[in-house]
Amino acid sequence: MKKFAWIVSLCLAMGGQALAQEDAPQVLTTDLALRQVVESDRLTVNFVIVDDDDVVKVTIDGEPQQFEPGDTVLITKEFVFTPGRRIIKVVVEDQAGNVRERTFLVAFGVPLEAEEEKIDKPGLQIVVVAELRYEIDSNPSQDLSVPFGIDPGLDIDLQGAIDDSEQEDTRTTLKGVVVLLGDGWSAFGGAVNTTYSKKQFAFIETRVLLAGGQIKFTEGDGFFINGLATSVAVGGQSFSTSLGASPGFEVNTKDEDGTGKHLFILDLNRKSFSDPVDPTDPNAIESAFEYALKWS
Repeated sequence: MKKFAWIVSLCLAMGGQALAQEDAPQVLTTDLALRQVVESDRLTVNFVIVDDDDVVKVTIDGEPQQFEPGDTVLITKEFVFTPGRRIIKVVVEDQAGNVRERTFLVAFGVPLEAEEEKIDKPGLQIVVVAELRYEIDSNPSQDLSVPFGIDPGLDIDLQGAIDDSEQEDTRTTLKGVVVLLGDGWSAFGGAVNTTYSKKQFAFIETRVLLAGGQIKFTEGDGFFINGLATSVAVGGQSFSTSLGASPGFEVNTKDEDGTGKHLFILDLNRKSFSDPVDPTDPNAIESAFEYALKWS
């Protein structure tokens, strides 16, 4: 029997039926799958349990099983099913205290997957997000900044373009975003505007306009495409614009461990700057086309 059990163990492991868990006993059977539908209300199942140490405890659906402890144990169990879905839980423990748990989902007289309840899909939804923020900025221009420390005992006076006494100012930020949600699509648009009270800081005031959305062609697995456009102005002058599109594919998974989602996305983005590029300036920011392949 022991030789037979090890042969069965090897075959099932090669077939992917054994769950890898270091040091814990292996629970093997050819009579049950992790998820299956049975045609009869009675099923006899043989469990083969093997381990380096002696197996000392086996419970099936919370019921302790009677057996002679050893490194190979055969448990034969008859199950009686009623119409519905049932989870069979097998928990084994060896002499060293290592524990393994395996579960099997069995359906009798019903589909393996529960039918999803029919839910009326909502119509067009509109979400509005707004924020008004009033802050004190102690150094709006970040002037003066030096990349080293200065000993207070040294007689060194560093002055920036704006006197320290004139630095502190109040900043007002206004944000607004409108989101539209439909069946298989979404769209949004908004703006973020930041201003200062003192005219001398007008050159660092910013305004960002953004718009975008997503279209998904099928529910669950399938293709989708995202889009995003932004425009940035600094000091009242246009600074940059960005246009992006992200086609992708969604894959959903489901097994005994839960559910998962894989997104494969190709990001394509064109970013351009309003100021002309000075060819003699090595630090000039140039317009560019960017792309990236992502998996999350």
